[in-house]
Amino acid sequence: MGLTLDGVSKETIFAHPPPGGQTVLQFLLSLPRAHESIFSFSMGLQDGGSDGVFFKVLVNGKTHFKHFADTFRWKDANISLSKYAGDHVLLELITNPGKDADSDWAHWADLLITAEDAGMEAPNRTAEVNQNVRETKFLPNYPNPFNPETWIPYQLAEAADVSVKIYDISGRLVRTISVGFKPIGYYLTRERAAYWDGRNETGESVSSGVYFLQFVAGDFSATQRIVVLK
Repeated sequence: MGLTLDGVSKETIFAHPPPGGQTVLQFLLSLPRAHESIFSFSMGLQDGGSDGVFFKVLVNGKTHFKHFADTFRWKDANISLSKYAGDHVLLELITNPGKDADSDWAHWADLLITAEDAGMEAPNRTAEVNQNVRETKFLPNYPNPFNPETWIPYQLAEAADVSVKIYDISGRLVRTISVGFKPIGYYLTRERAAYWDGRNETGESVSSGVYFLQFVAGDFSATQRIVVLK
């Protein structure tokens, strides 16, 4: 989609956050081994009576950039990715609306990663990002061992109802966590992964010991061992 702000036109990804929610665009990237890697980008707010939008850039769940926009012009920015050279990273572009979400049309543009003299463009459409998830996976929880809480990451190659069941060493069901229906995507960070607070169905903290997580997403099911250590 093209958008002109303050006389400058750019091709964009537009994000319309739902009322009371946020829009998250995810990019799973494999960065080259380079002395210096930079992610540069532009943000813009479409004229429509908006009271403002918060833009955030997260890398592996940590905030590296944040900006509040309430004027209708482009904001150019960049962050360093040099510390992640040679690694896989999850890059997330997040928009949070102000009070009047119906008017908050936020736009990302000019997404570019440069590594020394080489340039790699991030996909500029949400559909391309989703299609990169080729396999549904249940990933190791973190931290593990833990006390009292842990996060349970996963990725979905197709939309599905997601749930997590926790069993003790004797096979007794301790807790069921109904995550709900989730679209294709990566659910790796603390903001998006499933979460267990270390309590049973009655709200009591569980004792130290070995437990088992059973992850179910549609027809996919997997189990892993976890440890509560107090």
